[in-house]
Amino acid sequence: MAGCTAMSEPLLGRPGNNPYCHHRAIEMQRMGLRERVEQVAAASGQPFDHGLFRLIREPADAAERAIRGPVQIDDPRSPRTQDPHGPGTPLHIPRDEPTT
Repeated sequence: MAGCTAMSEPLLGRPGNNPYCHHRAIEMQRMGLRERVEQVAAASGQPFDHGLFRLIREPADAAERAIRGPVQIDDPRSPRTQDPHGPGTPLHIPRDEPTT
């Protein structure tokens, strides 16, 4: 995992995997992928809180994306205030099922 802690920790709950990193975006593009951020829970309104987001990696090409769907989905992880060491525990938040 790499990236700017100031952005990735509030966004995904842990340091690393910063989807707003320019180098990361270029490398994803080189591999034919893109990343997007999806909010899964809003902030509660308390001081220093933040919402929860998942990171979705998918093909950059729209036609391929429609066929394959996401390549990887990283759900938010427990914050360091809850799990101070290691990568944290995945927070299982229900995903919206696509409608047909």
